[in-house]
Amino acid sequence: MQLTHQALKRPIAVAMIFLALGLLGFLSWQRLPLELMPSLNYPQLTVVTNCENVAPLEMEALVTKTLESALGTVSRVRQINSISREGVSLITLDFDWGANMNYASLDVREKLDQVRDLLPKEATTPMIVRFDPATLPVATLAVKGGPNLAFDDLQDLVSNVIKRELERVPGVASARLSGAQEREIRVAVDPGRLVGQRFSLGALNDALKESNINYPGGKIVQHNQEIRLRVLGEFKKLEDLGKVGVSRFRGREGGMHRGQAGGGAPAFIRDMAEVTDTYKEDQSVARLNGKPSLILGIFKMADTNTVQVVDRIKERVNGLNKEYKGKLSLMVAQDQGRFVQQAIYQLEEAAVLGGLLSFGVLLGFLASLPSALIIMTAIPISVLATFSLMYLAGISLNMMSLGGLALGVGMLVDNGVVVLENVKRHQESGEAASDAAIVRGTDEVKLAVTASTLAHIVVFIPVVFVKGLAGQFLYQVGLTISFSLLISLGVALILNPMLVSLGRGERRAAEAPGKPRGAWAAALKERMDGIYNRGLHGALANRGLVFLGAGVVMALGLLIILSLGRELLPALDQREFLLRVTAPPNSTIEAASERLRSIEDLLLAHPGVETVITQLGYNPKEQYEKVLEEKEARVGTVMITLKPQREWRGSASAAVRELRPQLERVPETRIEYIFPQSLGQWLGQKPQVPELLTVKGPELEVLERLSQEVMGRIGKVKGLQDLETGLRKESQESRVVLDRERAAAFGLSVKEIGETLKYAIQGEVPTQFRQADKDIDIRVQLSGARKQSLPDLEKLFIYSKVLRADIPLQEVARIDTGPGLVEVHRRDQERLVAVRGNVAGRSLGEVQGDIATELATLNLPPGYTLTQGGEAAEMGRSFSALFWALLLSVLLVYMILAGQFESLLHPFIILLAVPFSLTGVALALGLTGWGISLGVYFGAIMLGGIVVNNSILLIDYTNTMRRRGYGLEEAVVMGSRARLRPIIMTTLTTCLGLVPLVLARGEGAELRAPLALTVLGGLIASTFLTLILVPLLYYWIEEKLGRRRISD
Repeated sequence: MQLTHQALKRPIAVAMIFLALGLLGFLSWQRLPLELMPSLNYPQLTVVTNCENVAPLEMEALVTKTLESALGTVSRVRQINSISREGVSLITLDFDWGANMNYASLDVREKLDQVRDLLPKEATTPMIVRFDPATLPVATLAVKGGPNLAFDDLQDLVSNVIKRELERVPGVASARLSGAQEREIRVAVDPGRLVGQRFSLGALNDALKESNINYPGGKIVQHNQEIRLRVLGEFKKLEDLGKVGVSRFRGREGGMHRGQAGGGAPAFIRDMAEVTDTYKEDQSVARLNGKPSLILGIFKMADTNTVQVVDRIKERVNGLNKEYKGKLSLMVAQDQGRFVQQAIYQLEEAAVLGGLLSFGVLLGFLASLPSALIIMTAIPISVLATFSLMYLAGISLNMMSLGGLALGVGMLVDNGVVVLENVKRHQESGEAASDAAIVRGTDEVKLAVTASTLAHIVVFIPVVFVKGLAGQFLYQVGLTISFSLLISLGVALILNPMLVSLGRGERRAAEAPGKPRGAWAAALKERMDGIYNRGLHGALANRGLVFLGAGVVMALGLLIILSLGRELLPALDQREFLLRVTAPPNSTIEAASERLRSIEDLLLAHPGVETVITQLGYNPKEQYEKVLEEKEARVGTVMITLKPQREWRGSASAAVRELRPQLERVPETRIEYIFPQSLGQWLGQKPQVPELLTVKGPELEVLERLSQEVMGRIGKVKGLQDLETGLRKESQESRVVLDRERAAAFGLSVKEIGETLKYAIQGEVPTQFRQADKDIDIRVQLSGARKQSLPDLEKLFIYSKVLRADIPLQEVARIDTGPGLVEVHRRDQERLVAVRGNVAGRSLGEVQGDIATELATLNLPPGYTLTQGGEAAEMGRSFSALFWALLLSVLLVYMILAGQFESLLHPFIILLAVPFSLTGVALALGLTGWGISLGVYFGAIMLGGIVVNNSILLIDYTNTMRRRGYGLEEAVVMGSRARLRPIIMTTLTTCLGLVPLVLARGEGAELRAPLALTVLGGLIASTFLTLILVPLLYYWIEEKLGRRRISD
């Protein structure tokens, strides 16, 4: 082999090349970003449109449906989802994977502009929000004020200084504050006095607005100088508000026009209202471990390193704590960086341990430390060089890419084992310990190891064409394994022969023909040869019985595979979970807070809980919360972080099982148990109970009935918990039913009535009170407006511009009470209701199978459909794509083998190892309780390239023996025996390299174990069957064809 021969002539040049690869790899490793999972370029855009005070149904009709009809024509849109809430429309566009989102955004904007004039004039211009997978905070900070710092000053310091400082940290996108209370000046109007004076609230608003100004009065000339005049009316103290007068028209009894002055006797604000400096109602509540706190959620930019961003945040937090010592203290209550670091550390530890176990196998079989070390050079060089290729390919260090390296650790030495074993066999057979023997030994197996490596790599090519979540996740695994295996091939064919040539001590040892490498190693080799020789001859003599046994084994494996559960991704325990707590309808934020406090007490009493972060309400200053989050005062979230595994061994699901009976005793409270590590997190969705089914159709009443019937049927399915529907009608609302004829007679419109009620209850902010550099809202509303009875509201006066008189509401309308709709969901321009639930104790596939059985007899009205949703739908798409990828990978391996052997028949014999490997996969998964997931599918694809390795070595050498003139049976036995030890060695190094991944526990083990177990089980089964079945099939087919010899 020319390349090997040149390597032996120039050892220093070869050494420098591989040292350079290692050095560049080390530098690349330091620069690779560290992430938990690959960065998902999920193709999604969200269109947000606001239209204040519009109910959900009207929002759907006036805004959402109009925009959906236009957006439905955007190219490459896969799915359109929308939510219509009070005052806001959210439309989410899911695009095909690989779509150019810059072009997509332009296309969406063009379509929106075409229908902008069709929207209500009160609607805002639709805003396009580019999807960002980092919708969960990478770190959550708790802020505690010093003993001498007032709460208002603490809020100002955090909002205006600390928040901005943190947002300046490289990689931070935003910092969102919760738990803050916004100050306001409240003008609480006495309803009795207002009615007695026959004023409307609008009159008070206009009077305050027109009095709180500094007005320019022009200029005068005095002593040849221009002097500006200003009328100073801006409020300086609270007492100024009470002195504002509200005038009446002359000759009008009890009525007045808003904002117009009259000549009658004035009434003052102080006569009708109480002015107080207070906080806005229905703001937010935040607590850390049950104690009030300000909470800062830190969100990172897309495509930034999670661990590095968290480290920078912690560094800045330390600096701020020193800078503002005595005023406040910042504490990192939760961060994603810790889990990522632990998960990656566990993976690196497993890879190192796997490499050491592989080294032990080599040392045991070779009984030579130098030989074992020569082969082991493939691991560090291949891994380091792979880091360079990862850096160039833009691949981060994450669970998938490092998992690929860890899986391939044992395989990296396979080529070196085959090459070195063949070189040693040449040297021990009496050939001179010269470079010629090294070249011949390497040249003899070069095609076999090259074909084997290509077979390993070619199986990953179909994954490149797999779209969706599966392709995004598994692409990096395949790429890193391929990189490392290509480098290991170069090490085996270039570096290893050169190192053998330099091993003078080994060369002298080899000059004594037949000299054993170690007594026990020689004895082991002889014993293995004897057992295998007898077994192979026995199989050749009883071919029919062996074939029958092989068929039974395959059938057994198929039955086990069909019985296994299925899930897209195993639940990843990040040692945290989320509770979404809903208080009874119409609960105030104070009442909801008390219920949350009782839940906090139960959580903090659990031995595994480390931190409890409670958030209730929303911060109106945060645009994200105003637009994309619900604004119900009675809905709160509780994020629970568990102690590290060394302190408490249980998982998040175990903690939920223990806490659920206690939490369910909290009265009149609905609790949803959400695990943020589910599929939704990888897709950047809001944490919520997973979607199981969707019912689609035109009428909400029918959808509600059908969804309830579906829940009733599937409620008894084993493994389903926390069932709920997406149709939320639990909020009570009072409806003002207008008598249109009487309203018209009084000259009142729906808008005028609605605005008056809004001003009375919610209040209006006509102006602001300036204090230092702060602008504080002045809110005018009825005293105790939130506690007004319906009869009191019916007495409210509404000013008629037509009659120039104030009309009681009860004259033109009545007030009814009933359940109100919170939001309307649509998918692909049809209304839908989602049925949601958690799956526990069983796989999603098993649960979905039982659900299908329960719903088989469900009769749907015309125009209504019931489909799988969420993870089940994604699982179906991904598994279908991976199944075809598996078939294509086997076909590609066949092509590689056909080209190598120049035969269309021999590759079929070699590929028989693949179905037998699946039998081992089935047994391994069945015995350990794992189901079929993305990792298992990918492991099966990997096996397509791995398990043929042994068959390639065996048939390649058997053909070599036949070309040298040996008979068929003799060549089969000699070829099989000659390749027995390298096959056993390569299998053991690969399998033992996987054992730490299979047995490892801790962070991220749920993703690693199924993939490693699939490869391990399949490789063990295929190896034992290959050593007997492949030689037997080869002999039987060649005998039937009558080919006693094989030509060159």
